[in-house]
Amino acid sequence: MLFRHSKKRPGLIEPCIPTVASRPPAGPQWVHEIKHDGYRLIARKQDGRVRLFTRRGYDWSDHYPRISTAVAALRTASATLDGEAVWCDDDGLAVFEKLHSRAYDDQVFLYAFDLLELDGEDWRPRPLEARKAKLERLLARANAGVRFGEHPRSPRRPVSKATPAILSRATGHPWSYSLAWRPAIADLLHHRLLPSQRSCRR
Repeated sequence: MLFRHSKKRPGLIEPCIPTVASRPPAGPQWVHEIKHDGYRLIARKQDGRVRLFTRRGYDWSDHYPRISTAVAALRTASATLDGEAVWCDDDGLAVFEKLHSRAYDDQVFLYAFDLLELDGEDWRPRPLEARKAKLERLLARANAGVRFGEHPRSPRRPVSKATPAILSRATGHPWSYSLAWRPAIADLLHHRLLPSQRSCRR
């Protein structure tokens, strides 16, 4: 069964939550993604309806019309995307404070970084690189309400107050509650790169 069901949160897929570890990963098997400063969302399209779930399982389907419209317009009967809802300024930097007010809800879009389901088929068992490649193709013609979360080649980059955190994931791994996530987190307060690692867990 693809979706976990409960009385409070029907249809919810609980996202992988990264946890800090001792040092950043290295090697060609890793891809590195920008951790945008926003709200984690699972976006699900099914039977002509789009639902948006937060990390804690709240149904925010009425919050972000730009995301819902874009996901609804995807050329597929059903899809489930894992991503980050963000509001960006003119420089393309995510501003988390704008998400605190519902006044900006119509400007929020989704950076999608993983594909969990497509046309009724569970994609979570497939390797990361296959899921991301399929997701990129799916979003190639999507409108601006949902965008593909690209991955830089290296987690080591200049750090400033505007530098986002970096999430690193191993290729060849399924989407699961495992050690597939290992981010290198930029400590913006001290302007230095802190070694870290994260794992997906329940």
